[in-house]
Amino acid sequence: MAGATMIVQLPPWRWESQRARGRSGSFPSPPRQAEKTPRIPYNRGPVKYKGFLLDEFQERAIRAIDRDECVFVAAPTGSGKTLVAEYAADRSLSLGRRVLYTAPIKALSNQKFRDFGILYPGRVGIMTGDVTLNPGAPLLIMTTEIFRNSILEEPERYSDLHYLIFDEVHFLKDIERGTVWEESIIFAPRGVRILALSATVPNLNELCRWVQEVREEKVQPIREYVRPVPLEHWVHTRRTGVVPLAELPPRAFARRRGEWTEARDHSQMEIVDRLVEDDLVPCLYFCFNRRVCEERAWMHRHRELLSPEEREKARELLAELAEAFQIDLAPNDQALGSLLVRGIGYHHAGMLPTSKEVVERFFTRGLVKLLFATETFAMGINMPATSVVFDELRKFDGFSFRNLSPMEYQQMAGRAGRRGMDQVGHVISCVDPNRLSYEDVVHVLEGEVERIESQFNLGYATILSLYGRHGRDVYLVADRSFAAFQKVWAAGKMGGGRHAVIDEIRDQLKRKLELLTRLGYIDRKAGGLTDKGRFATYIQGYELQVTEMFFGGVFERLDKDRLATLAAAVVFEGQKANWYDTGDPGILRPFQQDVKKRMRRLREEARRLKIRDEIKSPDFRLSGAIFAFSRGAPFSELGHFTDAGEGHLIRVFRSTVQVLRQMRKATSGYADFAARIEEAILSLDRDEVDAARQLAAGQALDERTARLDKPAPVE
Repeated sequence: MAGATMIVQLPPWRWESQRARGRSGSFPSPPRQAEKTPRIPYNRGPVKYKGFLLDEFQERAIRAIDRDECVFVAAPTGSGKTLVAEYAADRSLSLGRRVLYTAPIKALSNQKFRDFGILYPGRVGIMTGDVTLNPGAPLLIMTTEIFRNSILEEPERYSDLHYLIFDEVHFLKDIERGTVWEESIIFAPRGVRILALSATVPNLNELCRWVQEVREEKVQPIREYVRPVPLEHWVHTRRTGVVPLAELPPRAFARRRGEWTEARDHSQMEIVDRLVEDDLVPCLYFCFNRRVCEERAWMHRHRELLSPEEREKARELLAELAEAFQIDLAPNDQALGSLLVRGIGYHHAGMLPTSKEVVERFFTRGLVKLLFATETFAMGINMPATSVVFDELRKFDGFSFRNLSPMEYQQMAGRAGRRGMDQVGHVISCVDPNRLSYEDVVHVLEGEVERIESQFNLGYATILSLYGRHGRDVYLVADRSFAAFQKVWAAGKMGGGRHAVIDEIRDQLKRKLELLTRLGYIDRKAGGLTDKGRFATYIQGYELQVTEMFFGGVFERLDKDRLATLAAAVVFEGQKANWYDTGDPGILRPFQQDVKKRMRRLREEARRLKIRDEIKSPDFRLSGAIFAFSRGAPFSELGHFTDAGEGHLIRVFRSTVQVLRQMRKATSGYADFAARIEEAILSLDRDEVDAARQLAAGQALDERTARLDKPAPVE
């Protein structure tokens, strides 16, 4: 027993700066073969904006904005890129011009809407697919996908913009959504200035050269490596305890099966003990599993991390948020509220959106000292902490378990260290030697950040929109892609030919055009779109499935509840770990075989043309829950049909509503059918699903708080 105790015992931690021991505290260091970024000449000396003394990269970016230049800023997480975006918005509005801010996820869009709404009351709007508020506002917040869709529908819709801000532009390398950023940059109206914000990337200059080429305007790259609050990086193994990476002995990775799981829970308890003891909270504890997030949080329910004054504030805020969002947050033994009043929380995508927002508001008020979260909490949401802990350095990416990439690690680790509050941020990575080698750990923590590689792959709705306006000139879009730019550049260095590279990129587009022609979406003789083609341009992501069913007469045979259920089957992707009760077999049985047969023919046609994209088949496993909710069942009763997380269900419902809205727009000439779609939308977009209600409640809460915090006028 004594030996077992010694294995998990943590050695004394040396929290003094690693720089004092000769190790650099600035992380990451510039890549060894980084591109050279030209500096903008500027007058040296202290420059302030909104009371903040600007760092050099912020000042260079702001001066470029003053010159109305396109600017690409790449800097570590937590270095202050948001301040540059706020300046661009401020300057545009002061000039009486419009500005548009795009973000990759709806949660970040909602946060920016709240933040800018406080700065510019009544002058901010939002469009995310879930909700549209004040769309004519001079400062408009959008998800990048909604912006792309808008400019495809009406190319000149935003030609009066002064600045177009792309947050998290490194999403260009995302396999599923990267194309959206490329399309948005290519199709954005000419004359609009672009401000792009990104995490540190090695090939920033290459990206800027591409934008400069396709938009025919100067682009200023601005790069920063050093964080204002340096990070100290630590590794924990059960044999070494917590040590700096430089002192991690490779022999600690001699493998002994079965040791890790026995000691893991005990080790993380001791890590938190030490963080609390040394006042290194608030702490963000990243777990890559929703269930583990909650389990870890409840393991610490015995802790009291708030002072009596803070605890009273927490109770008041809990009551205020419960009333605003109309949810039960009573701090009883089984509820999230009982953790929050102790300074503990959890945050993951499986939670109700309102519950996630409650946790976020507690965190920003400084009332959460220990937060267990999945990586989505680090995706652009500006909520730094004093320390960050990784439960492990591996995650499931939807296909398999893999190690974190250096960029993923840096984005999450960058949440450690609060500017103006902490002298240093601490990052601790818990490592299982049975799963990672010593070399793996060094690569994740100190490896060179991966380049942005294009994932260009035009969707069918985009192809149809472009073909409807430009005909065969649609091929020119492929020529202007970042993929073409990168391949031509690489081919040039290797002595290859430009035309061979372009032909390769055009090939998949040619195959998709052939499929659309065979299916009757394109009329080559007339040189335009058919009715099917025009209908499909309104449906993003599921255009072929929805269009084939609509023109096959499937939808028109359904009442509003079955219409909602079939639309949900189109967007839903079930998970193997969950169980589902499809409910009454008669809900959609008469139509399922017809639908499956149509989808099978669609996929076979695509395979014959060797199109790489997989065409998703409808998934009917959630039909029982959708049908019940559409007929009026409360959301709380949907647990009878599935054990899927509430947040996952909300996303399915909201995505279904979004597709139904697109169908309503596409069928505006069919009054009876459009009215039935509207009924289906109203049956789903209610209670917990209603994103507009949540956003409005949060906005009213912010306005009330701003009034209370405003000092009384001096008489």
